[in-house]
Amino acid sequence: MDSENAVVALCAEGMASGDDALFLRAWEVAGDDWERCVAAHYVALSRPEAAQRLRWSRRCLELADAVGDARVAGFYPSLHASVGRAWEDLGEVAAAREGFERAAGHAGVLGEDAYGASLREAIAEGLRRTGGVGPRGWARVR
Repeated sequence: MDSENAVVALCAEGMASGDDALFLRAWEVAGDDWERCVAAHYVALSRPEAAQRLRWSRRCLELADAVGDARVAGFYPSLHASVGRAWEDLGEVAAAREGFERAAGHAGVLGEDAYGASLREAIAEGLRRTGGVGPRGWARVR
């Protein structure tokens, strides 16, 4: 992501400082669907209530779909996993399973770095907890 972008910079600062208000500020200054998608993802991650995480994660997915290009392709595994986790926290196992299965379906875009491994592991754990199944061969979870 472009660290010179004001929305990205606010989100990075919020992650570094733990100041969740910066994510909402990023949402307020976002000028297009891509910037709103980035901000919404961080707002979702910072919400303590599952219902709010779900609302923001679903909004983020809508925005990613509206952008529809390579800039958001790498977001989908995390976005669907976030939706799955929120549903799981709300006690909606079937909806959670669907979210984790969708995340697994997009996991092929993840790199072989620590982030990719961590997210694949989170998706695999979500699938195990909810009885879901990922696409054949997608996960290289230890």
